[in-house]
Amino acid sequence: MLPKEDFAIQWLLGVTIWPSRKQLVYIDFTHPKVKTIFSADYDPEYDFNGRSDVFLQMQQFKVARDSLIVEMEAQPGMAWAKLVQIDGETLVHKDQDESEGIFVPTTDPWLNVIEKLNKEYPLIPHVRASRLSSTVRRMKAEKELGIPVNRRAGFVISAKTGNRANEMAEQEWEKFYGDLSNELKADYPETYDRLFSPNENDKGEKAT
Repeated sequence: MLPKEDFAIQWLLGVTIWPSRKQLVYIDFTHPKVKTIFSADYDPEYDFNGRSDVFLQMQQFKVARDSLIVEMEAQPGMAWAKLVQIDGETLVHKDQDESEGIFVPTTDPWLNVIEKLNKEYPLIPHVRASRLSSTVRRMKAEKELGIPVNRRAGFVISAKTGNRANEMAEQEWEKFYGDLSNELKADYPETYDRLFSPNENDKGEKAT
C-alpha cells in the first residue's frame, strides 16, 4: 500500500548478505499502474560488467516492464499490475478495476504476437553461444513477422551507440541484426546453419 495515490518510488539498494556476495534490489513504483521489483544476488568483484548474468537479468527485466506498461495502458479496465523478478524467476500479477465493469480487451494488434514470441523464442542470458543464438533467432522471427522496431525486444545493446535494439532506426536495426548474424556464422557456424538452412523451420529445427 502507498501513502497516497501519486506517491512514486524508485530505489536501488545493495544489501550485504554474506562476505563475498551481495543482494541487488531495485524497486520502481513510478508508473501509476505498474509496480515492479527486481532482486538478484551478485559477486561485486566479477558481476558488474556488460556481460554478467545480473546485468543481463536486469536488461530482461526492463524489457518485461516496458511490455507490461504498454499492455496495461492499452487495457483501461485493468487497475494495476505487479512484476516481481527474483534471481531470474518472474511473477506477473494483474488486477481488474471492478469499478470499470467488464474487462476491456486490448486493441493493440502486436500484444498477442509478442507474447507468443516470448514463449517460443525466449532470450537466454547465460553462456555467450546461447545468448547470441537466441538473440539472432528472436530478431529473425521479429523481422519475418514485420513487428515494428519499437515493439521488438530490447535485450541486446549496441556497443557502438549504446542503443537497445528496440531504440534503433530501421536501417540501424538491420545492420545490427546483420552484424550479429555474421558473428554467429563466424563463431558458431553449425548453429547458424541450423537457424538459416532452408531445410530447417523458423525455430532452427529440422522441418517435418
